[in-house]
Formats: sequence, C-alpha cells, structure tokens
Amino acid sequence: MNPYLINLSQFKISSLLFFTLVGFFTFSTLMTWLGKKSRLRLQFFLDNMVFFIIGGLIMGRVFVLVANYQVFFSSFDLSHLYKAIAFWSDKEISIIGFLFGMFIVLKRQCFLHQELFNRWADVFAISSLGLLSFYNIGNFLYGANYGRITESFLGIMVNSPIVKYTLPIYPTQLFAALYSLIIGIYAYRLYKKYRHKYDGYVYLQVCFLFFSCRFLESFFRGDDTIYIWILRMPGILAAILAYIFFKQILKFEKKYKIN
Repeated sequence: MNPYLINLSQFKISSLLFFTLVGFFTFSTLMTWLGKKSRLRLQFFLDNMVFFIIGGLIMGRVFVLVANYQVFFSSFDLSHLYKAIAFWSDKEISIIGFLFGMFIVLKRQCFLHQELFNRWADVFAISSLGLLSFYNIGNFLYGANYGRITESFLGIMVNSPIVKYTLPIYPTQLFAALYSLIIGIYAYRLYKKYRHKYDGYVYLQVCFLFFSCRFLESFFRGDDTIYIWILRMPGILAAILAYIFFKQILKFEKKYKIN
C-alpha cells in the first residue's frame, strides 16, 4: 500500500488520483465504444460534457457534505460555508455522487434533445463500472474506504496515516474493485444479448447488483461514518436503492415478458 506513486520533494502523484484518472479514461473509452455499438449520437454526449461535469461536481460534493455533516456544519458562519463549497481546497468529491450527478444531467438532457435515454443509461452503467474498478484500486493503495479489523485469512496489515487500525483489516477496496469488475463483465454479456431489444434492462440490473454488493460491503467496512444502531448509513441507503431497483426489474420483466 503506497499513498503516492511518485513521492519527490517537488513532485507528488497520489495513487488515488492516478487510478481515478485511469478510471475516467476507461469510462470515456467505454462510453465511446459502446455508444457506437448502440448507434447513439456521440456528439450529443460531447456537446453536453460541461453540464455533465458540473452536475457531477455538485452532486459529488453534496454526497461528501452529507457524509461529513458534523465537520462542515459544526457551526453556521461564512468560514464554514466556504469550507463546504470549496471542493478545490480539500479535493473531496464522492465518485458515486459524481456519477449520480452525471446521470441526472444525462436524463434531463436526453429528454430535452429527444435522445434514447434507456439506451444511454445501459452504456453509462457499464462504463461507470470500469471507472469504479480502477477507483477502488486507487483507494486501496491510498488507504481510503478501509475495512474493519479481522483475524481471518483475508486480513492485511496496513501502514497508512489515514487508517486508524494497526491490526489486520479487510481489504474492502479490493472487494469493491472485484465486484465492480464482475458486475461489469456480466452487464456486458447481458448488453450483447439484449442490445436494441430491451433498452434500460442492463442499467436496472447493474444498479440492483451494485447496490446489493455495496450493502454487503458495508458490513466489512471500518472507516468512520454515521451509524444507525449497528448499520452504517451508506449501507442502509444502498439496501434501499437495491430494493427499489429490484422492484423495477420485476416490473420491467413482467412488462416485456423476460424470463
């Protein structure tokens, strides 16, 4: 585990930043490749790129503020307001929130420009899993989103100022990278099977599987967050979303008679 890939006195590159950028390159490549295979108008995505980025930054920051409200809103004054807004200062942006913000803007722009939203959603979902796979590898090297203490064979020792434990912990970041990759492979096979036939079905499957895995992951996480009884708030939200998408899948399969 190494927080910095390059750590010189005058030049540093964090592992998280590097793998996040690799993830975004993968995301862009998959969006282009799958967009062409789906006969989507790629110029539409390029024309609205600024809106996607703005929407992603806003929602990515909102997710950070909600998860760390006790830090950003300990008091209400101009300094705390600036601290809450200034993502360029602490560089804290939730990647899940960023993708969520992009997705909201995508849906709105598809409606305004009469694009095929369900088809775009399928492509977006698969591409997002590519981004998340690399992002979680970066988290592992950097030490973020770490697991709780364990005595099982899965436990690893971590030497990072970010991690509060000095005993073996679950490598939850690698769990997340692995299930994101597996869901992505499954989603692509589903995409090849149902392309142009059941637009939107892949997106629903991806969301259900991803949030189900994220809920299970929450039981192994050890980083600080809000708890309700013994459950982590992100895990509760993931379970709610998984249930919503499961109901949507059943509704979709019943409507189109998918077995």
